[in-house]
Amino acid sequence: MITFPCDKCDRLLEADDSAAGTKVECPHCADINIVPAAGARSGPAAARAKARPAAAVHDRAAAMGLPSEAGPESVALRVHSAMVRARPIAGLGLLVTLAVGLVGAGVSMATMPLLAAVFGAVALAGVVWFCVWKVRAMTTRLIITTKRTTLRRGILSKTTREVLHDRVQDVKVEQSFLQRMLGVGTLSLSSSSDEGFEIVMADVPDVIRVRDAIDAYRDM
Repeated sequence: MITFPCDKCDRLLEADDSAAGTKVECPHCADINIVPAAGARSGPAAARAKARPAAAVHDRAAAMGLPSEAGPESVALRVHSAMVRARPIAGLGLLVTLAVGLVGAGVSMATMPLLAAVFGAVALAGVVWFCVWKVRAMTTRLIITTKRTTLRRGILSKTTREVLHDRVQDVKVEQSFLQRMLGVGTLSLSSSSDEGFEIVMADVPDVIRVRDAIDAYRDM
């Protein structure tokens, strides 16, 4: 048996000698560790280095300017839903609503107070529309670490889904022609489970780079 400390919580883990170089999940903190070679006892960093040859280490992450997989779990990317970039027609509608409301209220305020109130209500509706849209976009977060991808939604009521990178079976990107031009799209992740896509996030900015970042940390 190979005994080695977890990179994150430092509790001792055990694995068969035949598991050297493979990934195992810590039962205490869920961190993903690489089983070191038998006889390695010089700490987590050295264990990772000896666990597999240098050619097998994920150089793709370093080439993209992302944190290395070898070491404690760290955040590589934080992504929020795009707004106008993802939905330009809605953005144009919002701009027109605000412009009509503000200009109309300003022009008619002196001569037609009632009409000015109507235009003011239109402008207020535009402001509320923008605030709701902004809050919804900022509270939808995709967090990519060196070990896992997590999707979080909501402020008061929160929903969290995560998939460990070594379990990712399929990464799907959906883009219309316009979305390809704007660099946004829908990203879906599935693992080895039978639940289909566990993580689905629409309006992802730079979706191809996000997909490549996830691929950099999974076995391919």
